Amino acid sequence: SSQRLIADLEEIIQEWIIPTNYKVILTGHSLGAGVAALVGILLNDRFAKNNLDLKVYAFASPPVIDYDGALACQSYVTTVVNKFDIIPRASLSNVVVLLEFLKYVGQTLEDSGQPLPKDFLNATQYVYNILAKKENAAALDAEEIVKGMEQGFEKVKLRDPDHLYVPGRVIH
Repeated sequence: SSQRLIADLEEIIQEWIIPTNYKVILTGHSLGAGVAALVGILLNDRFAKNNLDLKVYAFASPPVIDYDGALACQSYVTTVVNKFDIIPRASLSNVVVLLEFLKYVGQTLEDSGQPLPKDFLNATQYVYNILAKKENAAALDAEEIVKGMEQGFEKVKLRDPDHLYVPGRVIH
């Protein structure tokens, strides 16, 4: 969709925006934020020599670009992320970290003799008991949590081109 938008906008930008020195501001929310960021990156690449004044404001963008690209567009892309929003965090690399962390938690609890829940309903109750700090509920201390997260991060290569990131400067 970004490529199609560029094709539609190219002539307008060339004939109307650049000669008049107007500023181009792109914005979007969620998937639209991802599209706005990608359109901005493509416009910047095509019209950088024309000094196109471009800003992108992306709200709750999903991860749409690799690590180096996400850093390279910081001067003109700003992404705003709500601390409770899962969409900007829904990347393959974060899923890998989560799965590795869950494996670590399961193994740690098993090694300590704690019985693990066998189905979803029991797992939900198990997590509730841990959060509520009820008796007989196993919990990891901060040191164990950090160790588990570090093991997850070791599995993710930061610059792997298959791992996508939220574009630009990110405001939480």
